Amino acid sequence: PVQAQPHRSAGRGRLARGGGRMGNFHTSGPNQVIMKSGCNGTKVRVGQTCWAWWFFETVQRMSLELLTIEINSVEAETAQGVRVSVRGVAQIKVKAFQPLESDPTKVTINDRAIKLAVKHFLGHSEESVRQALQATMEGHQRQILGTLTVEQLFKDRQSFSEKVRELVDADLDAMGYALSSYVVQSIDDENEYMESLGVAQTAVVRREAEEGRAMHEGEARRVVASSKAEADTAVAVENQRAHVCINEQFQEEAESDR
Repeated sequence: PVQAQPHRSAGRGRLARGGGRMGNFHTSGPNQVIMKSGCNGTKVRVGQTCWAWWFFETVQRMSLELLTIEINSVEAETAQGVRVSVRGVAQIKVKAFQPLESDPTKVTINDRAIKLAVKHFLGHSEESVRQALQATMEGHQRQILGTLTVEQLFKDRQSFSEKVRELVDADLDAMGYALSSYVVQSIDDENEYMESLGVAQTAVVRREAEEGRAMHEGEARRVVASSKAEADTAVAVENQRAHVCINEQFQEEAESDR
């Protein structure tokens, strides 16, 4: 949560002496942003230390920790009018860094996103921020549900997740946040329509498996029968050759006896 910090109570800073100048050093961790405002404008620091003059400058802090938010849409209508309840889980955080234009492998502080986040949520508790982001996500989740059929939800959750992400990205960006991940964990309905689809799908899979097994067994029987026929034919040909040889020998012996 963002907290304004009175400089006189910031005991960790070091007091500057000399020339009547007084102030404090303020240090932020890697998951915290410091925003210093005053006569010299506004400056943002992440994982750094800054100096702030007493009376002339103020320092505000904001957490950059990842927020895990549960998104529940209860009895949302699909395109067919069937009411479903969807439970998703999203991970959202301040879009504090952005790739460098000159070198996309490196990142720099995203002043715009941080200032937007502070503008919308300065002084709010973490729970208040969480509720605002949750409301945004739930609204878009419910909106996408209204464009899809139950069959589409049942067969392709990944497509549903991608549609929600595409729709919500712009709104989160306008608040200085970004969606790190979004996963649909469950889809249910009171009329057991989803369960019926599951039973029907299971029956189809089972039938296809049985048909495939029957085709495989039939093909195996055909191969065995063909191999047996070829073997029998080979034996018959060999027997025929032997019979011919024996007859030729008998004829030769009969001619020699004459």
